[in-house]
Amino acid sequence: MPIYEYEHTEGSRVCPVKFEVNRPLNAPPLTVCPVCKKPVRRVYGGFYMPNHL
Repeated sequence: MPIYEYEHTEGSRVCPVKFEVNRPLNAPPLTVCPVCKKPVRRVYGGFYMPNHL
């Protein structure tokens, strides 16, 4: 299962600003935090690719 990174779009006193979640590939992206129920958005990060020119 891939690991997705999300960040809160509004401040949360309970959760960190960014967090990671293991989700199946076919699962829809989260729209609210599973802990505090505040809105979140997915963060797209870089990736490592060896021998890439």
